[in-house]
Amino acid sequence: MSSKEETKTANYDSRDSDLHIFDILHLSAKTVDGYSPGYAITTAGSISSSKDSASKMSETAMARRSQIADAIFAKRSIDSICWAFGAWEKRAPRLDRVQEMCNVITSWIDNCIDHLIFVNKDILTDPKNAAIWAAIIGSCTEMIYQTIHWEPFTAYRFLGKPETAAGLPCPANCGSHLQGAHGGVCDAICECGTIVEEKKTRHNVRDASGKIHSGAQDSATEESLAKTYFFIHARDISICINPSDWNRVHQNCSKKSCCNPATHNVPGSKEGVRCIDHVLEGDEKARQVNTFLEFNLRNVSDIKGLNGLRKNLATSSEKLLDAAANCLHVCQETCINVWRTRKPSDLSEKQARWATARVTNWNRKVHDWFKPRPKSNKWKRRY
Repeated sequence: MSSKEETKTANYDSRDSDLHIFDILHLSAKTVDGYSPGYAITTAGSISSSKDSASKMSETAMARRSQIADAIFAKRSIDSICWAFGAWEKRAPRLDRVQEMCNVITSWIDNCIDHLIFVNKDILTDPKNAAIWAAIIGSCTEMIYQTIHWEPFTAYRFLGKPETAAGLPCPANCGSHLQGAHGGVCDAICECGTIVEEKKTRHNVRDASGKIHSGAQDSATEESLAKTYFFIHARDISICINPSDWNRVHQNCSKKSCCNPATHNVPGSKEGVRCIDHVLEGDEKARQVNTFLEFNLRNVSDIKGLNGLRKNLATSSEKLLDAAANCLHVCQETCINVWRTRKPSDLSEKQARWATARVTNWNRKVHDWFKPRPKSNKWKRRY
């Protein structure tokens, strides 16, 4: 019996004990071969969907599935996966949603595993694959998050044009290209340790300093911030800011002329609005203090390789784009099917839109993202 098969047997035994699903995932991820959250989650998902499914799968097939799951999770911990995919609330796992998360992720992988593997296989050597892989995982993570977290139907969050950092040359000039971090504490990473945060703003770059949200005050360590670059896509141009050329300032209290950090809000709030000196009756400490990015325009530079990556993506093969479209199609279809099993009386009007939604034409959407067709001038008025 293999090491992972031994771990699987232990998981079955643990289900008869007082351990809950979250503990089981932590234990299952620690296999003899190393830490594998992909193995833990896909095993839990397959056990739930069919008691015999795990035993019917060959060891090779199980290994193949857990490997692509680990690629999707990109070295996340079980806690981080639960947070990113919607089974987390108020700094703790939602145990009633963890199992459903495992089921959805496993069903998605099982129904498009060949296409997931095809897109993922060259992400370290081909910037095109890195960019397309990051787009797939980013959109699918959002769809699954909305499903598991019972979010209102918010299509623009997974249909909007994806971030462009993955596939770009590392700004630290190490020679490698960036990989997507899809929903983690940053937008892209490099194997050299460089971190990239990507931000979009409606302001022109000359007016953007101090107006761009840069996350929660305690969302990253000083060590990681010291190697974080910012890619800013302003209304007029896109720029790169080096780690030594930016700083974060806290959000001020909403009280006029008060410069204290906004730490409090109404009970249950994520973000602070008022400081400790101006709290309202019943206010509680919020879960985070927001920050804004400040920088000097004289110290910014262009984002290297941006136009080159766009041109490179336009040469993507139809086979690669079709594989990407299938991964997205299967994920959305899986999520819609979950929503359709829920009682209509339990859904708000906006949540119910998930149950009535049609699957997107992902083939067209993927082409619009990466290989847009030339605009036709057929109906252009001639003078």
